[in-house]
Amino acid sequence: AVVSTQSTGGYLLGQASAGAVAATLSIITLSFPVADAVESGFWYFLSATLFLLLALIVYLKYIREHDPARYEKIYETTEAQKVNSSMLDDSEPLLQNKDEDVEVTTWGVFKKTWRFSSVNFVTLLVTLACFPAPLSALTSTLPDQTTTWTRTYFKAVTVFFLFNFGEVVGCFTATFWHYPHRHNILSISLTRFLFIPLIFMCNLQPRTIPVWFVHDAFPILSHFLPC
Repeated sequence: AVVSTQSTGGYLLGQASAGAVAATLSIITLSFPVADAVESGFWYFLSATLFLLLALIVYLKYIREHDPARYEKIYETTEAQKVNSSMLDDSEPLLQNKDEDVEVTTWGVFKKTWRFSSVNFVTLLVTLACFPAPLSALTSTLPDQTTTWTRTYFKAVTVFFLFNFGEVVGCFTATFWHYPHRHNILSISLTRFLFIPLIFMCNLQPRTIPVWFVHDAFPILSHFLPC
């Protein structure tokens, strides 16, 4: 609650980038000449461990150079007014002057942030409803299922890499493109539910109903755009 908006955005972008790096490393390990799943998995998790150690070193360096106490200035009156005017209803400020004795309850905070909480809920609900379980059943529509692309790289690229890459793009653009407005962000986020039937119209196997989208470009767009 006392971390700045810029820092929070950086955390989310870093988390999305970690998924993209993991997906990229998965593709690289699959391209090794030795077609052994155990050895490929060893190099994949070894690289993940190295990145984890690097992240730990950077984190320790960060907390040594940045005093968390300085973020308490967000509770000052000027910061409270800034948050209330840009994100919440001006008539019912969420952050009060820290000199005032105000009781803050969970329900009181939710009544002022229900719109943004609902957007987060819808976003996670649709994302987890599509990825990774249903999309992991996606197969290529190409007639020859024995090629290197369809057998090895199709799911790694179209499902995992593009999904994480789309998340990185979404987190990055959110840092400078503040759209939609808070009054219509919930209605726009509800349109994400349309992607659930679109994804199930792709070539998910096994299935008993016809495939509506018979080209690999459709599933790529249908699970890249919601990110």
